[in-house]
Amino acid sequence: MSIQLTESVKKMLAETALKLKGAFKRRFQAQTVLELGHGGSLLVQKELGWDRGTIKKGIKELKSGITCIDNYSARGRKK
Repeated sequence: MSIQLTESVKKMLAETALKLKGAFKRRFQAQTVLELGHGGSLLVQKELGWDRGTIKKGIKELKSGITCIDNYSARGRKK
């Protein structure tokens, strides 16, 4: 049995992910994939364009309970 996402569910998931940033976004994406079950990661990559590396990081954060800190201040043009 393959998992199918309706257009309304895809729209809701995509809009929610766009509103979130950093660890909150990773957690949301990881929880969504875990709820979808086996093949969920590949499905959301194809249907929603989510990065599987980000999802993997989010799942590791969920399982370990440790949230990775993003270093956004180190990005950008160097002086």
